[in-house]
Amino acid sequence: LYPLSSGMSSSRIPDIFGSSREPIKAGEYYWKLLSRLSIKQIKQDHLTPFKYSLLLFNLILFTLLGPIGWLLISFHASREKTRRKLNHFKNVLDQTLDCVFMFDPNELRFTYVNQGAQSQTGYTEEELLHMTPLSIKPEYTEAEFRKMMTPLKAGKMKNLFVQTVHQHKKGARIPVEIHLQYIEPVGDTPCFIAVVRDITERRQAEEALKAAHHRLLTVLNSIDAMVYVIDLDSYELLFINKYAVDIFGDITGSVCWKSLQKGLDGPCDFCPNELLRSRKGYADRSYTWERKNPFNNQWYEMHDRVIKWLNGRSVKIQIATDITERRQMEHQLQHNAYHDCLTGLANRRFFYDRVRQELSAAKRKKSKLGMIFIDLNHFKPVNDKYGHDAGDLLLQEVA
Repeated sequence: LYPLSSGMSSSRIPDIFGSSREPIKAGEYYWKLLSRLSIKQIKQDHLTPFKYSLLLFNLILFTLLGPIGWLLISFHASREKTRRKLNHFKNVLDQTLDCVFMFDPNELRFTYVNQGAQSQTGYTEEELLHMTPLSIKPEYTEAEFRKMMTPLKAGKMKNLFVQTVHQHKKGARIPVEIHLQYIEPVGDTPCFIAVVRDITERRQAEEALKAAHHRLLTVLNSIDAMVYVIDLDSYELLFINKYAVDIFGDITGSVCWKSLQKGLDGPCDFCPNELLRSRKGYADRSYTWERKNPFNNQWYEMHDRVIKWLNGRSVKIQIATDITERRQMEHQLQHNAYHDCLTGLANRRFFYDRVRQELSAAKRKKSKLGMIFIDLNHFKPVNDKYGHDAGDLLLQEVA
């Protein structure tokens, strides 16, 4: 309020508020002064009639203009609050690592770009605000770009994800992923907003993964054994190496129990998938087993393990090594251990083994056991007269 008395001081202020000595604002003091003191007392102690009239005039003027002033102050404060919010919003967008572009749906001219957009493209804010998305998207023509945006403007799509490239001011091309939306604010101009992320590192990681996957397939195709990659849930053959293709043909995409077995109407009862599973899912464990394939009657030793495939899903890789010759050798060794190599008859070890079995059976059944002993007389003169080869032939013939 307008100063009412140049001579008024705290020592001269009358005690009109009781014993309280708390500081009182000037406006509050004057108002309480007018409301509690009589005009006579005010005239005597504080104010001349002129100053009292001035005080009343100021109060009346404040009463009339106060609401207008309050509206003006409120409007200014509201604008200031909005300005601060917009500055805060802009500062937040400038701090994000993603690029944010806003552009007019008709002219396609940028209306806002954040600091990330400027850093990614190499253009200043002033330069970008005179450009359009087509200025930095070399893979699109204007017709193609507008066609892509049509479903968004028509409300048929809420958002759109696109992977393309942005061209830097210096000419370099940057792989990006774009999330595009059409915004129609109430009472404001519609616009497109695009949140753009640089996916260079992701692309490099994907390329490295593909290269590693290609090297893996090259190694698997060079293995002298059948290699299958099978989906654990659908039993689909996702990969079959060259060695297996030469035997079964290219059966990639088919179901393993239909293509590798005969006469089955469901998964094999000997399938080891459940043996590879733990309580927490498929574990990093292996399982080795042997089986004869019904298609080619060959014996195979299978090594099964669960791995992560290219798309991240768990699959079973099976390496089947042909062990037919080994099985035959093992069978031959077992046969030789119990049979004479020259005649093929059971040898002494086999004889003792069978005699023990038959004696035990005779004791259990309380039955008799007969044994025939056959001797070949005058065999030594044959060896002496005709040689050991002739003797061997004689033994084979008798056997």
